[in-house]
Amino acid sequence: MINRISRLAVGLLETNCYFIYPSEKDKGNDKNPAAAVSSFADDDGYGNINASDEVEYPAGFAKEKVISNIPEQGLNELLIIDTCSSKCINMSSKGLESNLACGHEDTQLQNNPLEHRIPLKKDKIPAIVVDPGADIARINKHLNERDLYPALVVLTHSHFDHFGAASELNCPIAAHPKAAAFLAEPSLNMSISQGLPLTLDVNFFIDDGSLIKFNGDTLEIIHTPGHSPGSICIIFDKIVLTGDTLFKQGFGRFDLPGGNIVALKESLRKLLKRGFIRALPGHGPETDFKEASNSLSFFI
Repeated sequence: MINRISRLAVGLLETNCYFIYPSEKDKGNDKNPAAAVSSFADDDGYGNINASDEVEYPAGFAKEKVISNIPEQGLNELLIIDTCSSKCINMSSKGLESNLACGHEDTQLQNNPLEHRIPLKKDKIPAIVVDPGADIARINKHLNERDLYPALVVLTHSHFDHFGAASELNCPIAAHPKAAAFLAEPSLNMSISQGLPLTLDVNFFIDDGSLIKFNGDTLEIIHTPGHSPGSICIIFDKIVLTGDTLFKQGFGRFDLPGGNIVALKESLRKLLKRGFIRALPGHGPETDFKEASNSLSFFI
């Protein structure tokens, strides 16, 4: 079971880069996931998240999106269950425009999702790295100190401060199809504003309802446009990684390319309907469901 998350603030904008990984004792995938206890720890001294923690969820809360025929994850592999169009799989972001026309609403595909299996190494602990924005040396040091290696990079969106070090990790990269189009264009991913144009290719596309099965646990992807067209949040257990969609006592800006205030409001409402104990944002400290509900009430 995934039972550790660590955080490293990287780059001049102090983007939160998250590392999701099993503990040393779970690395063989031989522990009963139901018996594991989740914890969140980093240099800021966050406390534990116990499996018994409860939260008062809002009306309409859906704990888990049900997709029929979900395949099982094998030992020593990471499984991406993809609900996007097959036209948008395993393609580089270059030349993507012709494939963005698909609506990703194919009912048959939702019921029979595509599978992408990534073999895991046996000599180190695999980690999913979320938003490696900069400082590759510090990221590698963080990984090495914990005997981790990057098995997959997941991007919450396409701005340069969230993907600047991704290519240097030399592992598959997953992002929303609309994020991939921005990753291919420096004027859209805002790297041109720093005088250092960056582009990035994506290996796997993830969309609303896509799942990542990892060490006996499941991460669910939620499409949350508004800050950017391809913004996503990642939910597992009672934790949500919100990227730049939701911050402590605030939300992402919507005046950058592709930003949309109407879409952002809808995404925040969608996120609150899911409920969570902790929200871990792309910048700054964490928040919780009660604080987020109160701080967003004037906006949504």
